[in-house]
Amino acid sequence: MVKVYALIPKRPDITVEEFHSHWRDIHAPLAKRITTMRRYVQSHAIRTGPGGLPQAIYEGVAEVWFDDLETAVGMGEDPNYVNGAGADEPSFIDQSRLTFLFCREHLPFDGPTLTAGAPELKVLLLLARPANPGAWPADALAEAALELPGLTRLLFAVSDTDLYQEGQPFDTLVELSWVDLAAYDTAWSGHEAGRFRQVLAGSADLQRSAGMVTEPFRVVWP
Repeated sequence: MVKVYALIPKRPDITVEEFHSHWRDIHAPLAKRITTMRRYVQSHAIRTGPGGLPQAIYEGVAEVWFDDLETAVGMGEDPNYVNGAGADEPSFIDQSRLTFLFCREHLPFDGPTLTAGAPELKVLLLLARPANPGAWPADALAEAALELPGLTRLLFAVSDTDLYQEGQPFDTLVELSWVDLAAYDTAWSGHEAGRFRQVLAGSADLQRSAGMVTEPFRVVWP
């Protein structure tokens, strides 16, 4: 299965509140018409990312699962997309800065089963690898993340060679989940977070990376 992330900046002439309201209440029903999507989650930004990472320019991230790469790439020609969600995108998205990442998922830690309405606070780390690919210590980063108190889920989404898009700003997206914002704040104030930040600093090019704290809204979910 292929997972596509759409990194979404809001149109500069609308408010943050207008962006999130439109995306959730108007755009989501249009997206449900796309029958090739296996899952579709809107991760709405609610806070800037963890310390040490630049603030992401995106107001939200759409997460979409497809059976294969061909289906994912072909969505742009699907009439259900073109005449619905695609036609609506200019209403709230700054399309000049819209970015897509085509990835495959690796799940070092899968916590409790997520239902459509289950509470979740998700941190998204948009990471650019160091110049030397051999220096990418994914195992060390996962080990440090798993020490964070209250963590309920850890996912690495890696852009494989056959999925890489030229000019793509990030190589790997890391998802870290907690049950709510209070649990995240507790985890991020402890010494374990200091260790995680230290490992992260040695794992990624922080100047070209970014982070955001989001609240997921599961639109299409099994």
